[in-house]
Amino acid sequence: MLQSKWYSLLILLIVPLIGAYFAAIHPAPDHVYHQLSTWLLIHLLFPFVFVSLTASFFYLNRNVERLSAHMARWGAGIFLLFYVIFEVATGIGTGLVVLGGSKVPGLDSKSVDAVAQAYFFEMQYGPLSATAMIAGGGWIVALLATVVTVTQTKHAKPVLAIACLLAVTYTIAGIVVSDISYRTHVTDYPEWALPVIGGMFLLFFIAIGIAAMDSSAPREPLFILGLAILYTISHGGDIGMIAMLGFAAGMTWLAFAQANRKPVVTESKPMDA
Repeated sequence: MLQSKWYSLLILLIVPLIGAYFAAIHPAPDHVYHQLSTWLLIHLLFPFVFVSLTASFFYLNRNVERLSAHMARWGAGIFLLFYVIFEVATGIGTGLVVLGGSKVPGLDSKSVDAVAQAYFFEMQYGPLSATAMIAGGGWIVALLATVVTVTQTKHAKPVLAIACLLAVTYTIAGIVVSDISYRTHVTDYPEWALPVIGGMFLLFFIAIGIAAMDSSAPREPLFILGLAILYTISHGGDIGMIAMLGFAAGMTWLAFAQANRKPVVTESKPMDA
């Protein structure tokens, strides 16, 4: 049993750190040709990282039948399903376009990168982008619902309501922004988007603060875990790296705290949060 706990906690820490490393070395989508091996390696392994991240949510919500635990598992499952679809089409697909283009006689690296960038734009901002937005909504729900489970807060209902509100807002706003970028070929955020994103992040951390008020778990890792919301913006670069480092530290800390306290008391009522 002890070995099983240590193995689980090791996975909680190691996999997000791998995700952070991938984010740090993630090539820019317009320079894939000269970093094709790195691009393909990262994106071929990303689905396995996503599976492990999803398993982390299931681990912290194990043996709990409260509404929060069900929402966390459903949110994580939605994240996994839709983000893997997006990742296979966008990440792996772009790599395969470059791989195929590099074998066409007469095409230089700039031409191949141009074709790959056009394909990446189509996947990133076209109709398929909705899958990434739905996945992001699931990620937000999984994060806040897990916070409710581990804190055993009496304020579960408002926190879960905020989680649903943020998930719907993120999904709709993300689809609208992607559609604008797709039609205008301007990838910068519209002026109204940044205040919306800032407001969502503020509300997200307010929800964590509400849960932390009467938390039976340490409060610090709750806010550290909250950094993982940045994953809804990007899984690459500094943003993706910070998100995964926060996820690794927060999840591992909470799992240790959970392992060293009495099991969460479950209720017979199916809608108990």
